[in-house]
Amino acid sequence: MTKFTFAWNPVPNGIEVKGIILDGASKQSIAINNWPSDAKQKSISALSKIEALCEDGDTGVQRLVDGYFISDHTLATLSEHQAVALNLPANIPLELRLTLSGPLVNEKTKTVVAWHNSSGTKIRGQEAGAIFFDGITHYRIPDPIYSLITCADAFNEWNGQSLDDRLSLVSNLKDALELCSGEKISADNGLGTMRFSHAAAVSLDLKISKSGVDFDPVIFSQDTIDSSADSGEGVKESQALLSPELQKVFAQQFRSQSSPRPTYVLERGHYVYIDPTIRQAIACIKKYQNESPEVRARFVKSPQSFIRDELIAGGVPEDAVDQIVSTSFVETDGFSSRVLEIGLWQPPVLPFVKRNPKTWVPEGYGLKVGSKSYVIKETDIHALAQSVAQAIKDQQSGVKIGDGVDELPATNDSLQALNALIEHVLKLPPVELDPNVQINKPNPVEKIKPPLTRSQKSILRVQDNFQSESFVAQFSPRYTFKGLEIPSGLKTSLKDHQNEGVSWMQEAWSLGYPGVLLADDMGLGKTFQALSFLCWLKEKSKNKNKQPILVVAPISLLGNWEKEAAIHLNDDALGSMALLYGSNIKDYKINSGTRSDVVEGSATLDISQLKGYDWILTNYNTMRDYHISLASIDFQCIVFDEMQNIKNPQAMMTNAAQSLNAEFQIGLTGTPIENSLADIWTIFDTLMPGFLGLGDLRRFMGHYTTENPDNLRELKTRLSSSKAGHPAPMLRRMKHEVAKDLPKKTEKIIDEQMPSLQAGSYHEVITSAKSGHAGKSKLEMIHQMRSISLHPNYGKFETEDSGDAFIGDSARLKVMLEILESIHAKSEKVLIFIESLSMQQWLAYFLKEHFNLPEYPLRIYGNTSADKRTKIVTQFQSVENKGFDILLLSPKAAGVGLTLTAAANVIHLTRWWNPAVEDQCTDRVYRIGQDKEVTVFIPRAIHPLYGNESFDCLLHEILENKRALSREMLVPMESAGDIDYIFGKSTG
Repeated sequence: MTKFTFAWNPVPNGIEVKGIILDGASKQSIAINNWPSDAKQKSISALSKIEALCEDGDTGVQRLVDGYFISDHTLATLSEHQAVALNLPANIPLELRLTLSGPLVNEKTKTVVAWHNSSGTKIRGQEAGAIFFDGITHYRIPDPIYSLITCADAFNEWNGQSLDDRLSLVSNLKDALELCSGEKISADNGLGTMRFSHAAAVSLDLKISKSGVDFDPVIFSQDTIDSSADSGEGVKESQALLSPELQKVFAQQFRSQSSPRPTYVLERGHYVYIDPTIRQAIACIKKYQNESPEVRARFVKSPQSFIRDELIAGGVPEDAVDQIVSTSFVETDGFSSRVLEIGLWQPPVLPFVKRNPKTWVPEGYGLKVGSKSYVIKETDIHALAQSVAQAIKDQQSGVKIGDGVDELPATNDSLQALNALIEHVLKLPPVELDPNVQINKPNPVEKIKPPLTRSQKSILRVQDNFQSESFVAQFSPRYTFKGLEIPSGLKTSLKDHQNEGVSWMQEAWSLGYPGVLLADDMGLGKTFQALSFLCWLKEKSKNKNKQPILVVAPISLLGNWEKEAAIHLNDDALGSMALLYGSNIKDYKINSGTRSDVVEGSATLDISQLKGYDWILTNYNTMRDYHISLASIDFQCIVFDEMQNIKNPQAMMTNAAQSLNAEFQIGLTGTPIENSLADIWTIFDTLMPGFLGLGDLRRFMGHYTTENPDNLRELKTRLSSSKAGHPAPMLRRMKHEVAKDLPKKTEKIIDEQMPSLQAGSYHEVITSAKSGHAGKSKLEMIHQMRSISLHPNYGKFETEDSGDAFIGDSARLKVMLEILESIHAKSEKVLIFIESLSMQQWLAYFLKEHFNLPEYPLRIYGNTSADKRTKIVTQFQSVENKGFDILLLSPKAAGVGLTLTAAANVIHLTRWWNPAVEDQCTDRVYRIGQDKEVTVFIPRAIHPLYGNESFDCLLHEILENKRALSREMLVPMESAGDIDYIFGKSTG
């Protein structure tokens, strides 16, 4: 009688696991494809993990014909259940004792690792990677114990040359030790009392001293960065890794040493470990900390630009630089506001006339400085201008304005703004500067653009009642618009809603609007509409002075702009194109040896060369780093794609965008509000300064709150409705409203009662929450409800002996499998959105076996590279890829930038709090180019006792309410009140 089993044998750096057939005394390995299905089912947790690592190209595993190579590290990461399922040795039952041979400060000190049994007797044996042999039995050394031993070995191999390297090794050892909490380990007291703070990101603490601008690094943990990314909120200065007292010690040590170190000793037993991923950024901060005041001032304006250039100069590939910079340096709330506060970024100064809501009689005059506005009495305007002129002459930084707390910068820009009011409103001669006065006084801030003349300085008309007709009255028409004009340069016909979008942009431009926001739903062709308008604009200006067009987009979308232009436009429709990003930047440098504008403190691009092109493609980081050069070009039009990239009113990126000059600007975004109404304020403050009124962001946020829904409705109406014959400043259409040629989309909510194990686990959480949370926070309790609603053993997939049994314990997974059976019968394709990476891995293996697929279902998640993502999409969309197929995706990682119209079905296995995220996921399938009817499935787990107050039902209610509200008003899609609502309804 034959029997299938797994067998392992040691090899260098790991083991090999093979499937074998036992037949009496003989045994024979067999190919993986021939392994019995029941054996695969019983080992599904281990095999799904190993196969996923193989698919992802992990070097710790390798697929063989009849089994797998598993490295020591990967072997250690298997759970005990997974290891037993593969017939691997049991976990070692001994206690590990870690001692030091001497004081840590002694360079000869070594770590001593020994194994002891329960009676304290030392057990001798042989270690081979993650396998321990005591002479009789083999055991597996699991993580985190294996990682601790690895760190101890690395510590002992120190070459004795660098104390900093020694401290880094101690830090790694300490981190590994802390991960062993609850394991059978005893450690030397010298290690136990040590404290390590691990720095994974850095910002700057800014200050002004007698020698000018100064700064020190402020460090943050990885947990802080991750939680900030998950919440969508910026990193706060108060979340710094060190207390204020220890931050001072760290800053002093950092300054006192000639070069940065990987580890700092702050006090007895407390060490700061600088993660290798941010050491180049730290080194850059150290370098410029010792530069001249002028260079330091330029550095703090945009540290990312300097860090980026230092990395490139050090040989880091340009395609990897932006990722390193974005993860190593963070702009905290304190950093951004401090840069503005000390005048390193001079916000634009614009004059305005404030009109009485009921008449055309001016109520007051003022200046808009950045996002703040100050009303000035008519009788004070001339005197203020004289004060500014005198301050410039006396080399003063500014003059008091408003309530006497804030300062108006003493710059030519401020004087010209005041003179615009004096000449054009008061009809008086301007205040002139003494011709002998040096305007460009010594100042740490470079001039970001040439000063505007009074004739160029536009005067905003703002009013607190937001009457559109009074706002647009200031515009000077550019063209007599009689209706849609289809540009001759199009190769592709516009759809009806796209005709409407192009006509809207043409009319707004013709009437003299400074800018508009195209906020169409995902998949309606915003890029094509913008390209069509730009094509028309070029045709209108053929016989006029040549002005280039600038398109700013995330780097991942720049290729899409080139592709879309090639598909939809004739070759010469937009004229010559310059690619101003990445390695192409060097082609437009005045001097190839210079670095970015911000680093050099002056324009480094060949402006005349760039002006010779018809349109320029660049990304947001390049715009920021080279804004001095770009601000000296008068663009015919600027397009900001994914404009939510400049939604932070205090970010350097926003300031750089607002320094550019264009006759007309177009913002493109499918999500005009992501986290806060401040998003929409900043977007319009860039496109149409002064349009939103109320003076400044603080007053705007105070006026438009969720407690005042009528105000929010009024805001949406004002932004999206035409008035008095003038087009709305924002155009936002949803697919169900305009895409008449799209096929039908059906949403199916499928409720399933929780199986007994799932229902029991959920009830325990509710009972615990009602009785006082059992020491857990409200957020932790909600997380438990959410996790159990997917599966009672969420995060413990290895505990199941059978894939079918695992599916059977989850209401949602049971529904998912029933849906997939139906889709399989119709030979259609499906997307499954699921957050958990381990669940993705498990499902990929289970579904391949269940449906007897030729390959494992493809997966897209956070760490999927851009190249691999493109290959997956190409393979999934390929016409050769016919029949049933499954693609597993993470909602946050795959919600934008992918076209997956080969699928006709979407399953939202897990759902996010923000309905916009879920809708963006659905839009990967339901978009222009889809020719099949689309079905969206939402499986919900219903508790037999709680019914409609089960977690899935409450979350669905929140999402639907937000969708309904967004149709009526502009509201942020994520709210802290969601957790309170679900908790209250669940436990009330």
